[in-house]
Amino acid sequence: MRILFIIVLSFLLITGTRAQEATEPIINVVDPEEFFIQMHLHDHYILIDVRTRLEYRISRIPGAILAERNSVLYSLTDTLDRETPLLLYCTTHTRSLSAAKLLAEKGFKNIFVLGPGILGWKSAGKELDRQRIKRKK
Repeated sequence: MRILFIIVLSFLLITGTRAQEATEPIINVVDPEEFFIQMHLHDHYILIDVRTRLEYRISRIPGAILAERNSVLYSLTDTLDRETPLLLYCTTHTRSLSAAKLLAEKGFKNIFVLGPGILGWKSAGKELDRQRIKRKK
């Protein structure tokens, strides 16, 4: 009887943990190839650059939206469905990972961070938009 109790208890603990994990947001840190695949896999996604305005002006992944501050990030994502794929990047991945954690706390479940950042994207030979953006006056 004791063994049966232990088996049932173990089963409940394992399945309860898995159910909880399934509902928690997942932050996927991916390489440039997987990031590129995610960009082409989803019909609707948001590509977010969390670097500074100066960095963004110099070069960016085509189609990226600048969100250099948390307030901009929040207002950008306020009206989005929490299942919308969010693809984030910065220079290396430190800022984008921090932003991803904030978005996960906000309830987003489909978050991808470019692991090596835009430096890795460039090293992988992926396309960059280098068209200069004029400075705001």
